Amino acid sequence: MGISQELAEWTVSLKFDVLPQNVINTSKIHILDTLGVAFPGAKDTVGQTITRVVKIIGGQPQAS
Repeated sequence: MGISQELAEWTVSLKFDVLPQNVINTSKIHILDTLGVAFPGAKDTVGQTITRVVKIIGGQPQAS
């Protein structure tokens, strides 16, 4: 079994209630930070260019 498979299985088996509160709080901050830069960045010239390129390249409509 490869490291990706092991990590995936560990992630799936992880239960929210066993996470320390500081991990939960830090995760929330990181998620909000990511959203805070992603949404404005999508309206930026570079963000719009990336969106056009991704649409041209295409791909599978579902996540892997």
